[in-house]
Amino acid sequence: MKIGIISDIHSNIDALIAVFNKFQEENINQIICLGDVIGIGPYPQKCIQYLMDRDDVIKAFVRGNHENYLLKGIPKRNHNEKNAKPLSEEEIATHIWNHKQLQPKQVEFISKLKNRDVLEIENKKIVLEHYPMDNKDKFKKFYKIPTLEQICENFENKNADIYLFGHTHTQIYYENNNKYFINPGSLGCPINTNCACAGILEIKNNNIKYEQLEIKYDIHKVINDIKTIKYPLNNFMIKCFYGEY
Repeated sequence: MKIGIISDIHSNIDALIAVFNKFQEENINQIICLGDVIGIGPYPQKCIQYLMDRDDVIKAFVRGNHENYLLKGIPKRNHNEKNAKPLSEEEIATHIWNHKQLQPKQVEFISKLKNRDVLEIENKKIVLEHYPMDNKDKFKKFYKIPTLEQICENFENKNADIYLFGHTHTQIYYENNNKYFINPGSLGCPINTNCACAGILEIKNNNIKYEQLEIKYDIHKVINDIKTIKYPLNNFMIKCFYGEY
């Protein structure tokens, strides 16, 4: 079985469509979404609705921190990390703008998503989390590019064959003692890649294979859309997450 893996779409509908078109070319009809569909980009409502309309192919879908900001409130500090700086008024305004774009039916859909999930496919146990969580559903220590040792520590006691996560916006792949740790990178934030990142996980005859994807699309259209909409912190978003002014 071949499964498409996506994470951190961040309201980028153009990138999302490009990835689904690639999945269709690859005859993939099962997709796992690891959260953060909303936030940062210009089209949260379009991205959520796009996935809602394709629930027949969504194998599993967990919340990210941006979905929890919508449901549980915007945190005082970024990612609720102890050493993180407080959110500015402009950052809070950006989250509020993003939330206001959503329709009630889309908020209801998000409210039904799990914080974590566990699947069994072809006799392989798969753990899904936006980022490794403790037993209180709090993110464990954040590592932008974790070592194998750090990632094993964050996923300790979860006892699976495959561990899927996102959040860091970096592509990560480790195989150790027949255990696989995979982060497909950010689909919607193309900084340093100029691509939509995703992955294809194939499980067949007890074998596991992973292919990292970097899919080209019209990034400048998205940047122009952000400039046209002019939502809070739009210039910062373009610089930080798209690498351009």
